[in-house]
Amino acid sequence: MCDLFDGPLARFRGVESNDGGMLDTVCDKIFILGALWSVCIRSVAFWQIVLVTVIEVLLMAVRLVKPSKPGSTFAKAPGAVKVWLQSIGILVALTESGWSKVVSPFIFVGAIIAGVLSLVFHLRDFSGSTERA
Repeated sequence: MCDLFDGPLARFRGVESNDGGMLDTVCDKIFILGALWSVCIRSVAFWQIVLVTVIEVLLMAVRLVKPSKPGSTFAKAPGAVKVWLQSIGILVALTESGWSKVVSPFIFVGAIIAGVLSLVFHLRDFSGSTERA
């Protein structure tokens, strides 16, 4: 719940920073990967957990290098969608009900697609192929 308010509060107070954005990203990844590998391992497909992990590690690697490059270091819209879908998918998987076994794979596929899009947008910043106003 705190993750909903930390960014807007920092922007409102004028204390937004690259370090804060990076810390928020690291905390999101620790939460998501910790939940997937510990409590959801029985209820989420193994291939989905591996793909989410690979995408998160690649995004983290890009984020570590990206602050020294031109472009925004803050999350792109697909990255925010990815985190929301991952969080919802974890909540659904934790119910361990019959319907969650049907619904959660689709949620995680959406999160994987959003993660790949986020990675592509971050990588585009390196090539300079994005239009900036």
